[in-house]
Amino acid sequence: MKLLLIIATLFTFSFAKIDIAVTYTYIEDIGKKIGGDLVSINTLSKPKEDPHFVMARPSLIAKLRNVDLLILNGGQIEIGWLPPLIKRSNNAKVFDGASGFLDLSQSIDMMDAHEEVSRSHGDVHPDGNPHFILDPYNVPIVAKAIHDKLAALDAKNEAIYTKNYETFIKGWNEKLVEWDKKMKPFEGKKVIQYHKSFDYFLKRYKMELLDTIEPIPGISPTSKHIMGLIKTIKNEKSPLLIMHDVYHNRKAAQLISAKTNLKIIDVPHDVDALQDANNIENLYNTIIDGLLK
Repeated sequence: MKLLLIIATLFTFSFAKIDIAVTYTYIEDIGKKIGGDLVSINTLSKPKEDPHFVMARPSLIAKLRNVDLLILNGGQIEIGWLPPLIKRSNNAKVFDGASGFLDLSQSIDMMDAHEEVSRSHGDVHPDGNPHFILDPYNVPIVAKAIHDKLAALDAKNEAIYTKNYETFIKGWNEKLVEWDKKMKPFEGKKVIQYHKSFDYFLKRYKMELLDTIEPIPGISPTSKHIMGLIKTIKNEKSPLLIMHDVYHNRKAAQLISAKTNLKIIDVPHDVDALQDANNIENLYNTIIDGLLK
């Protein structure tokens, strides 16, 4: 009987999955593509939530309590809700600097870093714009960081993680060629967005941000700002469009659209933020197809 228990324990241990918590659904999707059957992943946020202000529910503490690895976007986008959850989980594996802590932003050269930050600038992130995943060319960088962390934590299965990573990257590079071709006609196109969520996407495809609906990051639009924005739009001679995320109120965008006849395009900021954006590939398909309609 004792021998059977030992064998059973060794068998269970040898097939134990790496238990992972991630902050956003795009990380879950990429993590599953790299980790496959060797990982179990829970996402702490809901895809339609404002990624800056996720409700720190008690159930999220439970999700963190026993995980082996925490993967976050970083760039301080989770600063308002994640640190208290980590502290209350009392799981030393996922404390900042521990082996089970992975900050994806550390692998990215982020846009718009600020040496000085004050409330007059609004809700800005000192490390830079944290919405880097909306440049599809950053996905391979993120995938490599996840691969390297999984291989470090589970060295005996490194070959599997590497094979999964290489398969994913091969298909991804093919999609990049396709998306580059589709987005070529949008070079120089001017865009309005509510928040600077899609700056990486605009930069990648050489589009131009005319202005944002919020006057400064994190501050709701005032009547004065909206009226000034409408005037700016009417003075523009080139075609414009409004790229709108799913988590900000559309009321201001609808007013601007009514006054200027600009088209509002709903675009996902994360996997599952819109129905068709059901994986990392379809996140970009949904954005690009929305622009092409």
